[in-house]
Amino acid sequence: SYEYKFPRGMVLKSGATTTIWSSDVNDISVDPPTNLKLRTNKWFTTTNESKKTILENTDGHVVTEKTVTVK
Repeated sequence: SYEYKFPRGMVLKSGATTTIWSSDVNDISVDPPTNLKLRTNKWFTTTNESKKTILENTDGHVVTEKTVTVK
C-alpha cells in the first residue's frame, strides 16, 4: 500500500482527467495536471495483481475509487 500526494496547489477540476504514471515509464513528460509520475513506486510488479485507486478530497472523504487487475 502506498499513497500519492498531488503537487501542492494543484487543482483537479470536476470532470478533469489526470494520469499518474508508474515510476518505470520513461517516455512521458510530467505535465501537471495532465501527466504526473510516481517517484519510486511501480503500479504493477507481477501478473494477476490488483490495485485499488481511491481519490479523496481535502477532507479525506472518498470521491471515487477504481480497481484494476493485470492478468
